[in-house]
Amino acid sequence: MIIVGVGNNMVKLGDAGYYKCPRCHNECPFCVMEISKKFDVFWIPVAKWDKRYYLTCTICSYGYEVQKEEINQYIKTGAGV
Repeated sequence: MIIVGVGNNMVKLGDAGYYKCPRCHNECPFCVMEISKKFDVFWIPVAKWDKRYYLTCTICSYGYEVQKEEINQYIKTGAGV
């Protein structure tokens, strides 16, 4: 018997600073998240694809996609939004 799985993987890459959320209107910390598809065999990750990066509100989980090249700018300086 082989146990395999396909699903989504979420990883927090870092904090991006405090911004006003356009959805919940709170001034709160945002974080940069990497969301990808994954394939596991016996709970061991074998492959990852379709990586996307989001700047997300920590209160309401609203997020919008950012480019991979912009990630370090958000994490280091907290600039944007």
